[in-house]
Amino acid sequence: MEIGDKLMKAREALGLSLEEVEEETKIRRKYLKALEEERFQVLPGPVYAKAFLKNYARFLQLDVEEL
Repeated sequence: MEIGDKLMKAREALGLSLEEVEEETKIRRKYLKALEEERFQVLPGPVYAKAFLKNYARFLQLDVEEL
């Protein structure tokens, strides 16, 4: 399973919308959507992409190192 699929399935399993995740993580919805769709070029840069991915994964209680 790809990174984006894992993120989306974990979010949906928790019954959360992108809007709810945005509110809790303070990561803009368009960046959360880009992570789930693996469109990393949309993110503001590699450092941000890595930080957003780690924060999103932690929020969803996923193994950050595995991702």
